[in-house]
Amino acid sequence: MAKVLMTNILSILFVLISFTLSASENPCDVIDYPIKNSREIYHPSSFPLPAIYYNKNDVSVIVPVKLAIELTKEGLDEANDVLKITKNQILNSLESIKPGELINSDSLWSWPQNLPREKYQVATQTIVGYQAIYEKSLLRNLATVKIDEALINSSYFKYMNGRMLSDIDEHVQVHKVIIISNQKTIYERCWIDE
Repeated sequence: MAKVLMTNILSILFVLISFTLSASENPCDVIDYPIKNSREIYHPSSFPLPAIYYNKNDVSVIVPVKLAIELTKEGLDEANDVLKITKNQILNSLESIKPGELINSDSLWSWPQNLPREKYQVATQTIVGYQAIYEKSLLRNLATVKIDEALINSSYFKYMNGRMLSDIDEHVQVHKVIIISNQKTIYERCWIDE
């Protein structure tokens, strides 16, 4: 009888600990949301210069400047002053790239220490704007990708969506976009709707 009671107590304790640990997880760190869309995407084997790139964990994504300008013009709304300033800032930085150059896009914007509050939103939107350039070019099969300096011709896109209990006991809707190849993450983005 005591053994059964102890087993039941341990089982309940295990469930409570598991629930507490999962409730305190960052929703974007969870990888088992239902897959709502997936497909293979393709990458060109060359790119014209000038171009921009980002490099993370031995993965480089390269986008021609002409395409980056087109995506910025089509994608960034000018609904408010912050977005107008952001769009102009990104376009000016892209247009300043000289013919023949391959530029790390991190060098096109800066996040200075003690950023004034009014410039914080522009800096944040600038990061989002460059992220959108890479995401759109990847999903439209227009970005060149290198893994460990080797060109790859395809990768796998997944869009996942699910609900998770947040730290404040509310369910949040989690969206994740992941592009992978050979067990390497090429691109990843996560956002949450409450």
